Amino acid sequence: VSSFGSLKYFNKEHAPKGAPPFCSDGCPAEASCSYSSLKIYATRHEPVPGHSLNWVAGHAGIKQATFEERLEALRHTNFDRCVFQTDNDVVDHQVVAFEFEGGITGTFTMTAFTPFGGRFLRLHGTHGFIRAESDTGTIEIHRHSDHKVDKITIPSSIHNSADDCVMRNFIQALRQNDPGLVLTPTDESLRTHTIAFAAEKSRREKRTVEIAEMIAR
Repeated sequence: VSSFGSLKYFNKEHAPKGAPPFCSDGCPAEASCSYSSLKIYATRHEPVPGHSLNWVAGHAGIKQATFEERLEALRHTNFDRCVFQTDNDVVDHQVVAFEFEGGITGTFTMTAFTPFGGRFLRLHGTHGFIRAESDTGTIEIHRHSDHKVDKITIPSSIHNSADDCVMRNFIQALRQNDPGLVLTPTDESLRTHTIAFAAEKSRREKRTVEIAEMIAR
């Protein structure tokens, strides 16, 4: 695993002049700031269909509220903090390269600077490739031989309902006292998360990291 990235833009040196710690306190740069909480969470107008702003207000628990209710609910919460003046230490852009057994390679790109809020996946193979978009809930299967494209539509929600399924299985396992209902054991989850820990280690130490050295620890 090899990774590069940093928290380059969302820091105090890029904060607009005179910006308060919370957007609702009246920021002089509100009109031109792309990250004003009032624009993102408390807009007076409904966002256009399919736009990422349709879900962020729901994520904050205020999607069905009026503008005034949203404004009051946001005030001095984490959602209202100036994005340039927080204690966040998560990168705002990152790329990761992977080499798997058998010579299979993969790349991952994460960026905060996009109008899209979902996940986009492409799997390239010798006979075709698969493209999936979590925002639209669509999967496309492209074949190289005849250029045929099959499209599949799946229900779309946060993480494409995976979060809901995880919690539903967990609660069911507790109620029935049956650990077998949890489809992914903790040790398996930790193994799959190891690749993310390796990517962070690579980014911080500026070197390629072998998964074996992570498991050994």
